[in-house]
Amino acid sequence: MTTVPPDPMLPVQPNPPIPQNPPIPQNPLLHPDPLPRWPEIDAAHVEPGMTIVLAEVADWLAALEADAARVAAGVVTGKAAFERLAAGLERISDRLETTWGAVGHLLSVRNSDALRAAHDAVQPAVVQFSLRVGQSRPLCEAWRALQAPDALAALDAGQRRLVETNLRDAELAGVGLDGVIRDRFNAIQTELAEAATTFQNHVLDATKAWGLDFADAGLAATLPPSLRGLLAQMWSTAHADEAPATPDAGPWRVTLDGPVLVPFLQHCVRRDLRETVYRAHVQRASAGDHDNTPLVHRILALRHEFAGLLGYPDYAALSLATKMAPDAATARLLLDDLHTASRPAAERDLAELASLARDRGADEAADLRPWDVAFWAERLREARFDVTDEQLRPWFPLPRVLDGTFRLVERLFGVRIEAADGAAPVWHDDV
Repeated sequence: MTTVPPDPMLPVQPNPPIPQNPPIPQNPLLHPDPLPRWPEIDAAHVEPGMTIVLAEVADWLAALEADAARVAAGVVTGKAAFERLAAGLERISDRLETTWGAVGHLLSVRNSDALRAAHDAVQPAVVQFSLRVGQSRPLCEAWRALQAPDALAALDAGQRRLVETNLRDAELAGVGLDGVIRDRFNAIQTELAEAATTFQNHVLDATKAWGLDFADAGLAATLPPSLRGLLAQMWSTAHADEAPATPDAGPWRVTLDGPVLVPFLQHCVRRDLRETVYRAHVQRASAGDHDNTPLVHRILALRHEFAGLLGYPDYAALSLATKMAPDAATARLLLDDLHTASRPAAERDLAELASLARDRGADEAADLRPWDVAFWAERLREARFDVTDEQLRPWFPLPRVLDGTFRLVERLFGVRIEAADGAAPVWHDDV
């Protein structure tokens, strides 16, 4: 057996050495701290920061492709080849995820028009670079070289699986496409990314735009004190130019935010208001300036088209290429089996809620609707266990719950968790 000597052109380490005193970048998005510097990052940093990152990872990809060519040529094989390829890809993806992921997170939790514009300006370049990585033929050929029997023999089961999935992902990224077909495929991916962002923004805007104000003290008195306080806070936030509301005197405002929506549907005694809030929630972004309906049709059409470009009959078949079910028929059979098994229990539960509503003389007892279920489920729980959330609340304050959770994690995994208040940067004072 001939031993191939190490290639002097192939670096021993996939990453270049880190300077002892690297210059600290002015852009907080590029700072080497292990955690993003959330309070310092704003929209103005996104485009210049991501331009630098994309140029940086493009250089890394070029170097990795040169290494991949040597792997494909058999100069380096087996575990050493796998580790170099895997480490190089991990380095690129980690750099992108750290910076672009921070931008995406801020878009979710600190959304603004300026941040949206900065995100939209950079997103096409990020998508195109991701496609370039996925469609890299030098990398694909290197992974194929590692599928040779002698190369696979040197890898463990996990590494062999990663070789297989990297090749699969390359095929799904369009590595086998050429010419105008590849151009169309890439254009579809860019449009889909933009459509997903627009979809999320529409949902967020529609959620923020809706609110139901009321001043009925009698209705408010039927709600738990904690919910009254939250609804008063929501009103004060929406009407910042007016005198603040109080939990007991109001006014109050119902929104579609989860911490408000869920307890309101559980405790509001007025069925008409429950229906109004429920319908507003399920119909978000389905009309007006934030209507996602045309966008949904466009996304479905684009998905069907790019699945066809990859040789799949539809998007469902493409989606299942990375999942356990062999085809859509098998997935549907599982859903049908779950439906058959669970429906009798669901019907019994609904009958129990209707019986309680009937016993209490509620008009809706004969026809419970989706906006009634949470309300009567809460009443059933209170009747069955003689306890309410408000009675339990003093026993589970946040510090005690966190302490119990952390102690459980420490016992299970042998780690120690300490508070980093003031030490770790956060994107909002409440975090």
